[in-house]
Amino acid sequence: MDFEAPMDAWVVYIGVALVSMTLLGVALGFSPIPPPDANAAANTIDMAGGSSITGEAEYEHDAEWFWMDQQQIALKNEGGKTKATIAFGEMTAVHYDERLSDVLYGSPVSEEFSSEYEFLAAVVAAQAASEADRGDWQPANGEIRARKVIVGDTDVILVDV
Repeated sequence: MDFEAPMDAWVVYIGVALVSMTLLGVALGFSPIPPPDANAAANTIDMAGGSSITGEAEYEHDAEWFWMDQQQIALKNEGGKTKATIAFGEMTAVHYDERLSDVLYGSPVSEEFSSEYEFLAAVVAAQAASEADRGDWQPANGEIRARKVIVGDTDVILVDV
């Protein structure tokens, strides 16, 4: 009995092994966690910002990190990152000013700021800080909260991620 394999069998065996290892690598490269939904986050912000009166909206997300500027928000987790643009107005991140955060969570502007001018100056400062940090990922808290505040003739969309 002859136990030697023909030369073609070894070539086929090595080819099948290489293809199998490649497919295994591809399968292990997929993340079981989907990326966070930045479009849903932007839609939440737009729900608050698009209302004709003061509006609020919340959205629970699974992002671990975020960055935002006045028009865009990006969310990231182990599954990947996504970015979306809002349609209404300009958003202001409240993590730069505790008083803005208090207003977002329901405190009246008049309790936190001595004047409308002071409130709007805090908004401008927070927007400038957000622009300076654009691209720097910040830790996310698992919920997006947005609130539209109308001060004089100015609409302000406050956002916490």
